[in-house]
Amino acid sequence: FPVTILHSVKSEIGQDIESVEREHILKVLTEVNGNRTKAVEILGISARALRHKLKSYKESGFLNE
Repeated sequence: FPVTILHSVKSEIGQDIESVEREHILKVLTEVNGNRTKAVEILGISARALRHKLKSYKESGFLNE
């Protein structure tokens, strides 16, 4: 699907895909006590992708690091 379509899709609880993804990533990080190596293994994403997402969350005010 094009990115524009994915951004318009809502989850069952009324959140957009980005919000659901952000909450999941932050929950996993909490569960592994901030261990990014373990988090990327669980999430199935690269360390670079996680760094990029965390930087974006910080810039958007969703993360205080």
